[in-house]
Amino acid sequence: MTVRRALGWCLLLAYAVWACALDGAWAFSAREFGWRPDLLAVLLIALAARLPAGDLPWLALCCAIARTSVSIDAPVTNFALSFGMVALARMARGIVDVQGAWPRSLLSGLCAGLGVVWCALAQDARLSAARLDGFALPMDVSLTLAEAARRALSTAVAALALGAVTAHLPGLGPLWRRATWHVGASSR
Repeated sequence: MTVRRALGWCLLLAYAVWACALDGAWAFSAREFGWRPDLLAVLLIALAARLPAGDLPWLALCCAIARTSVSIDAPVTNFALSFGMVALARMARGIVDVQGAWPRSLLSGLCAGLGVVWCALAQDARLSAARLDGFALPMDVSLTLAEAARRALSTAVAALALGAVTAHLPGLGPLWRRATWHVGASSR
């Protein structure tokens, strides 16, 4: 691994942490409103469309570390969520061109909605395991699905607006470009 690629991965981790931190800030300020995009899903899908298939596990690892650093969910939940999003993106890459704006936004929205459902299921399982009698209050499915739909729609709109920008963030080019650009020397 070259120094440029290592710097690109470090910058990706920093961008992912910033996306998660902004998501947390929006979650605190928009508790009543509820319409907030999952910016990490937008970043993950935009980069999963461009990166080589061998680098997708590293993308999932960076996003899982970023989500775990600012999330109250269990780390195993965040790691499973990030690797599941990358697996879904890899499957979608084999079917459609996810570099286009509409497929990228639909896939980002789908990943964000499934992420809400996954985190709710993991929290429900954790609460039922913590009880001594094994009985826990069932999660409210209608509220969870409504939150998932809001999150999916707002993430799809954000991916439509910001998808091309997130794919071209400064410093991430060496992750998918293997060769550097040669500066034209003078002919003298």
